[in-house]
Amino acid sequence: MKSLLACASTAAMVLASPSLALTPAEFLEDFKAFYAAQGMMMEVGSTSTDGDAEVLTDVGFRLDADDGTVTTISIDEMRFEPTSEDGYEVKVTHSPEIRATSSSSFEDETIEVNFALIMDGGYLARADGDKRILLLDYSDTSLSGFSMSGVDDTPEMDITFVMKDIAGTAEFSLSAKEQAFDYGAASLAFSMDVESPEGPVNIEGNYSDLAFTGTAGIFDSSDPEALFKADAALDAVMGSSSSSFTAKGNGPDGAFDFALTGGESKVLAKIDGGQLDYSFLGDDLELNFTGDMLPIPVAATMAGYETRLAMPMVPTDAPGEMAIRFNLSDLSVDDAIWGMIDPAQALPRDPANLMLDVVSKASALYSLLDQDAMEEAMMQGGMPFEFENLELRELRVSLAGAEVSGKGSAVINNAGPFPMPVGGVDVEILGVNGLMGKLTEMGLLQPQQAMPVQMMMGMFAKPGTEPDSFTSRVEMGEDGSITANGIPLQ
Repeated sequence: MKSLLACASTAAMVLASPSLALTPAEFLEDFKAFYAAQGMMMEVGSTSTDGDAEVLTDVGFRLDADDGTVTTISIDEMRFEPTSEDGYEVKVTHSPEIRATSSSSFEDETIEVNFALIMDGGYLARADGDKRILLLDYSDTSLSGFSMSGVDDTPEMDITFVMKDIAGTAEFSLSAKEQAFDYGAASLAFSMDVESPEGPVNIEGNYSDLAFTGTAGIFDSSDPEALFKADAALDAVMGSSSSSFTAKGNGPDGAFDFALTGGESKVLAKIDGGQLDYSFLGDDLELNFTGDMLPIPVAATMAGYETRLAMPMVPTDAPGEMAIRFNLSDLSVDDAIWGMIDPAQALPRDPANLMLDVVSKASALYSLLDQDAMEEAMMQGGMPFEFENLELRELRVSLAGAEVSGKGSAVINNAGPFPMPVGGVDVEILGVNGLMGKLTEMGLLQPQQAMPVQMMMGMFAKPGTEPDSFTSRVEMGEDGSITANGIPLQ
């Protein structure tokens, strides 16, 4: 997978981000300098002129990463010619087929990935001071000839990928080492046919009205840590108006058929000053699943979902932000599932919700991209981070008429042999006793299973202002003590 991503990212860089000068010849020199700044060697079999056009044949790009991964891109021909179309100065076209190969070593095995991108189109370019502005226009982009070797027991697979009507702008400055992009695509469709031991499996996905916007730095991509050492290395948003995903075939437990559709979705990615911040948001999710392993079909809907992960990736002068956010809103299952669990409709069928939002100030003790350091730390049982504090911004779980919520914060004392939190959490519990009573009446929960929970709430929680509600204040002291409403828990 690492090799595939390396190939794809390098191919995108080659085709979508060149620099620009006023003439084709000057532009070609900047073009080479742009890729050299990213650690990519460019080789040209021959260069000729066709009128005022610069024609390159047997064009190759090579990226040797510090981890030993080698990625190559080859293009039969590229043309740089003057133009006045739409106020631009240079027109760049190339042979439709862009061939890519990536090889890497892992545990004494060499893994090689090969594929070709078929791209129908090109781009225009012009100068704006020290900036270079591009206007992209590709009607079709597709994947062909995918193969992977060097991995034991790799099943046979056939992968297709088609993106329609890629258009938009990009700009960059070699002197400032900055670039920006704002382009979209009408659709993206992919499929994968895999021959598993149990039989064929087909996976398909579709996205509509894609948009890609953001800014990025220009850095040596042969060093993975360079991305996290640069300031404002990446700030990007990728979105689509709707999506669908299907998977069907045969697995260890029999035949299955899975379908997932969604409304608007976005991916936000930011890398700045050694910090990674990644979020995924979407709405209007609908899931359907049937399979030999299930007694009935499963159908569910969700109004929205959100995930966020942020962390420092390399040691820095100041602590970074560590964050985890997970939110599922208005999750509902169909009546067939409720009918199996609760045919008498004793339980409220309100949509379920789950929210967890935790943030912290933390420092990376070593680079998370340093595999040797990671392995050594794991062997010694050490943590890759040192935490300064921890804040539970929100915890909320609601299901079948019951709800548990909490908020709190703590300062982390790192003076001892183990990190020690000092602070507290406020917890509110609503309707849990009533839910356990109904589950007991339905036979889904035994009285001896419900009793310990009820006893714990009675001992460590106080009655709230509403019926069947409780509150509790859990505190962690400097001496390592933990209490709930003043009652020691240890």
